[in-house]
Amino acid sequence: MRDLGQFKNAMFVLVLMAGCSSQSSRPETFLISGVVTLNGEPLPDASIVFLPENGRSSAGRTSESGEYTLYYSEGVKGAVPGRHRVQISATEVVPGKLDSEGGEIRKEILPAEYHSKTTLAYDVSSNRDDVNFDLKTK
Repeated sequence: MRDLGQFKNAMFVLVLMAGCSSQSSRPETFLISGVVTLNGEPLPDASIVFLPENGRSSAGRTSESGEYTLYYSEGVKGAVPGRHRVQISATEVVPGKLDSEGGEIRKEILPAEYHSKTTLAYDVSSNRDDVNFDLKTK
């Protein structure tokens, strides 16, 4: 199995780079930032993606303190207005396991309800929203 972390990082970069165009042709975006916690503790190095019903997604990555800011494209902060599904993904290294090329193998640490089968949603509707997510595991 290829390194899931490398794949997710590559996808994150593609989301950020997709559709870079002139300022005049891009839609209005609103600044979105916040904090992601897991069981009350900051969740570092997680990817967060806002997927609108219409338009291109916005993405960000959490800091060591769980803080994130969304980017619509390279250097352009924010997300388009409207309803968004939200996907949050975080991985960890599987100790003692390497892929066929000697790279680390990573596994998802969050339940599918936060990423591949997300139940998270948010309505982007103002110029600056602090959007916090307090995720829980069983």
